Amino acid sequence: KLFLTEDGGVDPNPFLQIMRQGDPYCQRAASTSLARLLITFDSSMESFVSWLCEQLTNSRNNNLAMRAAVYALTILLRREEARLLFGQHGGIGYLTKLLKMQGAGANAQLLYELTFCLWTLSFCEEVKYNFLEQGTIAVLCEQVTAAPREKVVRVSLAALRNLCEGEADVYNTAIIGCGLPKTLKNMRERQWADPDVAEDVEAVYSALMNNFRELSTFERWAAEVNGKNLKFGLVHSEKFWRENAKELEANDFALLKALIELLKSDENEVVSVACYDLGEWVRFFPNGKSIVKNLGAKDLVMAKIEDPDAEVQRHALQCMSKIMVQQWEFMR
Repeated sequence: KLFLTEDGGVDPNPFLQIMRQGDPYCQRAASTSLARLLITFDSSMESFVSWLCEQLTNSRNNNLAMRAAVYALTILLRREEARLLFGQHGGIGYLTKLLKMQGAGANAQLLYELTFCLWTLSFCEEVKYNFLEQGTIAVLCEQVTAAPREKVVRVSLAALRNLCEGEADVYNTAIIGCGLPKTLKNMRERQWADPDVAEDVEAVYSALMNNFRELSTFERWAAEVNGKNLKFGLVHSEKFWRENAKELEANDFALLKALIELLKSDENEVVSVACYDLGEWVRFFPNGKSIVKNLGAKDLVMAKIEDPDAEVQRHALQCMSKIMVQQWEFMR
């Protein structure tokens, strides 16, 4: 009762004061305690969720605070109201970015905790669309394919299962576009220590196969754009754009606008591919140069010419040349 207000709610201020002091052990203890209280007593979580998001965005500067925040989230997100609030604060994007930042030698427990948080959020219908918008589906598929630990595979599959079951064509298309069916087909033949893994493998595979068809090259490209997971390959070529440039006209150029948004991505390959695709599109679409200028793409590409990454610079320069020059083929 020491930390309860007169109306029976939790007073977060004593915990927040300790968490803001910066001592790693105290931050972990205070954030864990506050999370446990907030899933027990019906209280406002706004200030705590704001602190958690702050730690997730500052992970490069304070890794220990980030770890404390992630662990506290694994507790807090057991409460349904917390999932919606955290999702509305952009939480899925923060978790996805942290997962992308983990390299080959990533801590398996951290991967598990981050993926566990995403799994809990996959139950929240109001924020499910963020799994598409933030490129989270591609990251979860990569986790399954890389199989860093069985428990990481299990929660990744469980999250994907929540997304792909029911009326979920848009999610299924994104998952298929990441090449997961082939991985799952191989996984069905393995023996798993955890029976939940085998069950989820079968469930996700069945859900995908029920409406499976081979995606056209344009559908594969659209799945990459919607999943914010552009990677150089067959759907990023002169031949592809010569055949498919007019497809971007649909829905008031919705996919073109989504492609332009990817120029703001933090990932160098995504930006490089976006520059390449945009440059090829203006070559093959009538009046494409005027359209991308009106949509603000020219200024975004121009800024990328000064990017620290050499590949981004190169592709931005080539894209800008295609936007400015009338007959690009004579310039190569």
